[in-house]
Amino acid sequence: MPKIAETISQAISISDQVLALIVLFLSFASIFLTLLTINGSASNIKEIVIKNILLFSTTLVFITEVLSAFGQLYYNTLLLSWIVVFAFTLILIITTNGDLLGTIGIQWRLFKDQLSSLNRTEKIFSGLLLILLMLVFIQGLVYPPNNWDSMTYHLPRITNWISHHSVSHYPTHIPRQIYQPPFSEFLIMHCNVLSVGDYFSNSISLLFLMASSYVILLIVASFGLPKEFRFLSVLLALTIPEVLLQSSSTQNDVVLSFFTLSSFYFAFKAVKEPIPENFIYFGLSIGLGVLTKATAYIYLTPLIVWFGMAIIIRFVATKKLIFFKYSIIAASLFLCINSGHYTRNYQFNKTFLGTDVAESKKYTNESTSPALWLSNLAKNVGLQIAPFPINIITDKIIVKLHQMADVDINFAGTNYKNRKYQGSTNPVGEDTAPNPIHFFLAILSSLVIGTQLFKGKVQIKKPVTHLILIMFQVFLFCLFLRWQPWHTRLHTSLFLLSIPIICYAASLSETFYKGVKVIIPVAIVYAFTVVLLNTARPFISTPLTTKISILDNRYKKYFAYRIYLYNEYNWIRKKLGSTENLNIGLMLGGDQWEYPLFCQSYNKEINPIHIKVTNFTKSCPSQMKKLEYIVATTVNDTILEYNNQRFYNLSGKNKFIWLYAGQ
Repeated sequence: MPKIAETISQAISISDQVLALIVLFLSFASIFLTLLTINGSASNIKEIVIKNILLFSTTLVFITEVLSAFGQLYYNTLLLSWIVVFAFTLILIITTNGDLLGTIGIQWRLFKDQLSSLNRTEKIFSGLLLILLMLVFIQGLVYPPNNWDSMTYHLPRITNWISHHSVSHYPTHIPRQIYQPPFSEFLIMHCNVLSVGDYFSNSISLLFLMASSYVILLIVASFGLPKEFRFLSVLLALTIPEVLLQSSSTQNDVVLSFFTLSSFYFAFKAVKEPIPENFIYFGLSIGLGVLTKATAYIYLTPLIVWFGMAIIIRFVATKKLIFFKYSIIAASLFLCINSGHYTRNYQFNKTFLGTDVAESKKYTNESTSPALWLSNLAKNVGLQIAPFPINIITDKIIVKLHQMADVDINFAGTNYKNRKYQGSTNPVGEDTAPNPIHFFLAILSSLVIGTQLFKGKVQIKKPVTHLILIMFQVFLFCLFLRWQPWHTRLHTSLFLLSIPIICYAASLSETFYKGVKVIIPVAIVYAFTVVLLNTARPFISTPLTTKISILDNRYKKYFAYRIYLYNEYNWIRKKLGSTENLNIGLMLGGDQWEYPLFCQSYNKEINPIHIKVTNFTKSCPSQMKKLEYIVATTVNDTILEYNNQRFYNLSGKNKFIWLYAGQ
C-alpha cells in the first residue's frame, strides 16, 4: 500500500507540473489570440507572431522583476501570475468586438492555400526542414543542457535565483552569473520552475530560431521580393550550422538574433509608417535584445544611429513632432525593460553594465589601429571560411598575410587571454562550428549588390541600407571585441541578418540565383550532418563527438565536455540529494561547473552560497546562514574552518571536487 500511495502521489505531482507548463503555453497563446482579435481578418499572421513574442517576453520580464522585488520567486507565485495573465487576456478576447473565429478561419484557409501553392521541390525541401527541426527538438529534450557556459553561469544563476527567491545580485566565484544580461535565463527559469526540471531548457533557442525565420520572411517581403525568394530565405536561415547547433542548447545567441531581426524590421517600419505601434515594438525589441546579451550593444548601435538620423530627416521634411514623441516612447520602453538589471548593477559597483575594469578588459581590445582592425577582421573570417581540416590551409594563408603586414597575429592586446590564433577546430561543435556556405553566399551577395549599385541599376533604398548597417556591425565587432576562438557563435546575428541580403542579391542576378539553388541541397545535407554529429549532443557518436552517447543516463550527459568529472560529481550529488533544506557553501574556481550539483533540485529547498569570494562581486549582499556542507574545487584539505565552524573532508581521494560536512 505505501508503494501504491507513493506512485499515486508522484503521478499527481507530474500532472501538476504538466498543467503548470500548460498554463504558461496558454498565456502565450492567449496573447496571440488577443492580437488576432484586435487586428481582425486583415491580420498579417507572421507579424502577429512576432508581436506576440515581444509582448509575452516583456510580460515575463515584468513578472520576474515584480516577484523578485518582494522576494517571492516561487513555483506558486509564478503559476498564479501566469493564470492572471491568461485570465486577463481571455477577458480582452471576450470583450473585444471582433470575430475571432472568423479571423482564424480566414487565416487557416490562407495557410492551406500557401501549402497547396508549393511545387514538388518546395514540398520536398519543406519536409526535410520539418524533419531537421524535429531532430533538433528531440535532441534538446533527450540531452540536458551540457555546454560549458550552461554549467558555469547560464543555469547556475537560475538555481541561485530560485534558492534566494529573487534575481538580486549575490557574491559568486563566477562573476558572469551576476553581470551578464539575464533575459534568456529569466525565460528558462519560468519553464524550469513550472515544469520542475530542465527538460525544456534547450527548446527555448529552437523556438526563437523558428520565430527568427518569421522575421526574415517579413523583411524579405518588405524588400518587395516574390514568393520564391521568401521560401529561399527560410531554407537558408534554417540550414546555418551554428544556428542549428545552438538551437538544442541554452546559449543565447539565437534569442538575441530574434530581437536584432525584429529591431531591424520595426525600425524600418516605424520610419516608413510613423504610428505609435511600430515605435512601441521597436522599443521592446531593442530593450529585450540588450537584456539578452551584451553583444546587442554592437549589433544595435548602427541601427539606432541610422534610426535617429532617419527620424531627424523625416521631422525636417514634415515638421511633425510625432517622430520625436514616438521615439521617446521607444526609448522609455527600452529603459523600463532594462531598469531592473541596470539598477542591480549600479547598486553594487556603480556601473550599468555591472563589470569592473579588469573584467571588461578581458573582452575588449586593449588598443586599436587600422592594421589591428584588419588583423581582427582576418581572424574572425578565418573562423568561418572553412571547416577542419581545410582550415589548416586557410590558417597558413592568414598567418602569412600577417607576417607580410608585419602584424603579430597573436598580439595579446587583441587576443582573448593571450590565446594563439587558430581557425575552427570542430565543425560540429556549438562554440566553434564554421558556416562556410552561408559565409561565401553573404560575401558574394554583397559583391553582387555593390556591382549593381556601381552600375546604377539599384538605388540606396531599404535592402542597400540593410547591407550597409550589417557592414557597420562587422566594423564595430572587430573594433571593440578581442578575437576569441568561439566568436563563430557570436556571429549568429550577422548570419541571420544576411539572409535577406542573399535573397535580394539573388533577385538581381540570375547567375547568382542559379548558384544559390544549386548549393541549397548541399546546405541541407551539411545541416543534417552537424545536427546528427553534434559534438555534445550526438545522435551518432564519432571521433568528432564527446564520449557521451544518446543512450547514457541523463545525469551523465551533463558531462559531455568533462566526462572525467562524472563519478565525483555524481557521488556528491547523491550525498546532497539525500537531505532537504541544505545550506551549501561553494568554493569554486572562476570558470568551474556549478550547475550539475543542483540540476535536480528544482523541487527542493537547497541553498547554494558562494563563500570566501575574492572578486569584485564580494560587495554584493550575502545570505549568511549556518552551513551544513561545503563543496570546493579549489581546496583539498582534511579540515576547513568557516565562520567558527569546522568542516571535515568526506572525499579526500577525489581529484577535482571535494565535499566537506559540518560538525
